[in-house]
Amino acid sequence: MDFYHANQLLALSDEQIINKVQRDLAICVPGFTHAKVIDSSFLRVPQGVTHFAPGSYQYLLPGRTSIENLFMSGDWIVTRHGSWSQEKAYVTGLEAANLAIDRLGMGRPADIIPVEPDEPHIQVARSLN
Repeated sequence: MDFYHANQLLALSDEQIINKVQRDLAICVPGFTHAKVIDSSFLRVPQGVTHFAPGSYQYLLPGRTSIENLFMSGDWIVTRHGSWSQEKAYVTGLEAANLAIDRLGMGRPADIIPVEPDEPHIQVARSLN
């Protein structure tokens, strides 16, 4: 779980954060209410923000790893979707889930809707750049 602008969570204990994550996820998938957390890891970064810069795309990582059953998602993962930030984390999460479904041969893949093409004035500015 990645919380954006989460300074209010910094003072919470790990257990309190786990409980919050389970409550938040259960809103989307009720089964998470009864899920047993067997492992967790926390990274607290006060006033942290992700920075991207021109040329950083070459350093992004693939969603598939050298470990056959480990798939990655998040802002620093290559995707052709075209989104960034929380939207990108969500889309790459769906892509990772689709990779797991493909590997296991079971489940229903998520439909990922492509972003709309750039508007003409953005296309012109991009070509000039």
